Amino acid sequence: MKNLLSDNVQDGSKLMRSYLLSLSAVTILFFISLEITKLLVVPVQDWFGLDASYAALLFLPHGVRVVTTYLLGPLSGFLHLVFAVFIVDFAFNLQYYSPETLSILLPIIGAASAPLAYMLTKFFVGEKYLSLENVNIRTWRIILLVCLLSSVINSLGQILAVNSLARTTPDITLVLKYMAGDLFGALTIFLLLIYLFRKLER
Repeated sequence: MKNLLSDNVQDGSKLMRSYLLSLSAVTILFFISLEITKLLVVPVQDWFGLDASYAALLFLPHGVRVVTTYLLGPLSGFLHLVFAVFIVDFAFNLQYYSPETLSILLPIIGAASAPLAYMLTKFFVGEKYLSLENVNIRTWRIILLVCLLSSVINSLGQILAVNSLARTTPDITLVLKYMAGDLFGALTIFLLLIYLFRKLER
């Protein structure tokens, strides 16, 4: 009985450590990707005369959302992303939203965009085509679809949330900027991962 109880405690402890490690990893990666976007992408965008005050045209954190969803699954990915976004936004005071409702609503919409896109894609194409066990050209098409769908969900969700609370008309140009930034950011992260994996295989 004692051995069984001890084994259960050890298994629970290992599971907790594993979960905390994955939470920390997602949070750190989200923070790093956001800082790279702020310190590198936004200044370059400003230099070219492209207004980056509302939307970066290469939003790398969206790539972290999609990759997290792929690796952890939609539910666990969503929980990890919500934790990461709130830690980054509030602990590091990197973003401010007004009114306070947006401080809760916008991060949740962002965290939910990739999991929702993943589940929609899974519903229409099946789970086997979402698997990364046997990567082929079709796999990359599905990844592109998930990136695109998540970009659409996030951009529309963010803009509609802001405009519904502010009672203003949605700006189509801003929607397209959000969409482009999320899509290009996600594709950039995936391309970087492909490059790193190929380097490690050598």
